[in-house]
Amino acid sequence: MKNTSVLITGGAGGLGSALCSTLARESVGRIIIWDHDSKAVQIMQKKYQNSSFEFIIQTVDVADPRQIKAAFSQLGLAGITIDLLINNAAMAHSSFFSKLHEQDILNCLATNAAGPMLISSILLPKMMRKGKGHIVNICSAGALIPLPGMSVYASSKAALAAWSEALHRELAIDASPVKVTTVYLGHLSTPMFSHVKGAAWMLRLDPQKVSRSIIAAVNKDRCVVYMPLMIRFAHMAKVVLPKSWFDVFFRMLMLNSFMKTREKAR
Repeated sequence: MKNTSVLITGGAGGLGSALCSTLARESVGRIIIWDHDSKAVQIMQKKYQNSSFEFIIQTVDVADPRQIKAAFSQLGLAGITIDLLINNAAMAHSSFFSKLHEQDILNCLATNAAGPMLISSILLPKMMRKGKGHIVNICSAGALIPLPGMSVYASSKAALAAWSEALHRELAIDASPVKVTTVYLGHLSTPMFSHVKGAAWMLRLDPQKVSRSIIAAVNKDRCVVYMPLMIRFAHMAKVVLPKSWFDVFFRMLMLNSFMKTREKAR
């Protein structure tokens, strides 16, 4: 991580803010934050204005391709390149699909799936020419086991996960030095999920601990990360068990009680 230039989308709050704190202790050379929340952006700017590394923050909505291109244009004019991209920006609508509006669906898909792909399509050729680079895609357990009331969110994260793992294999075939890490996360203790009611046994993940695990995975070039590990076993059960059996298993785990029909966004 020493002297690395890092771009974190959705970096002004939740897991993004935790990742920024963790990277600040890793002797990175530069951290670039993208976020659409102007107030959170101002807070982050004050927090790191006297940091030992270069800190750049841009107000960017990753659902808008024009804003993505404009932000990269500004960085390019300053001669700034990116070594590590963390696609963290996300939004969620916790509501049954029948109650969602068209724009809710489009915004969620654009932010969680299309945005990371467009950003990476701009950065990846540059990383490949440079001969180094790493892309981290923050996915969700919902991509593997979709939950009721989170259908569009789960679909967007499933798209992100499928693309992320396919990209990893494409780069391996090309023997490219650029690496891809796909991160499957459970219930995070962040504002986006503050309204979500999980089962009694379902512990909320601490963003600081999660951020340290993600950076450790990057340092080790791990291609897939599950947090907590039980996500992997639950997914294996879904694949192995007949659907009717897994539905019983699903109800036993009380995953049907995971959401409340209230809308939040990170």
